Amino acid sequence: MINAKPSSFVLLIVVIPLIVYFFFVQWQPTTIYGDDLIVYMKHSGLHGFAEKMSLPTTMGKYRPVHGLVLNVLIAAFQKNLAGYFLFNIGIQVLNTFLFAMVVNLFVSSAFYSLFISLTVGLSRFALYNVTQLFYGGPMEGVAMSFF
Repeated sequence: MINAKPSSFVLLIVVIPLIVYFFFVQWQPTTIYGDDLIVYMKHSGLHGFAEKMSLPTTMGKYRPVHGLVLNVLIAAFQKNLAGYFLFNIGIQVLNTFLFAMVVNLFVSSAFYSLFISLTVGLSRFALYNVTQLFYGGPMEGVAMSFF
C-alpha cells in the first residue's frame, strides 16, 4: 500500500478477515436451497466434464467460466456446505482487502481505508455473495476480484 506504514498494512490483513468472517457467520446456510438446489440437482445428473461445463447453457445462458468455476466448486466440496461458505468468505475478504488498498491510494489512512472498505465488504450485496453457496455468489465475488 502506497503511503502507508507496514504496521497499517498488517492491521488490514489481520482485521479484515476477522470482521468479515464474524459478521457473516450468523448467516451461514445450513441447507442447499433456491437456485443452488436446482443447479446442484442438475449438476449431479450430468455425466462427463463437457456436460458439466455446459450446465449454465441448459439454463439458457452461455457462461463457460461460470461452468468451470461451478464444476470445480462442486467437485471440491460436494455436499460440504461449510466449504462453500468459507470459499465465499475468502473471496469476500479478498475483495474487501483489494478495495481497502484502492481506497488507501486516495486517503492514505489505514483506518479510513478499513472503514470505507467495510461499508462495501459488509453490504447487502456482499451478503448475497456469501450466502448463495455456489450458483450466483461465488461467480459475482470472483468477478468483483477481477474488476
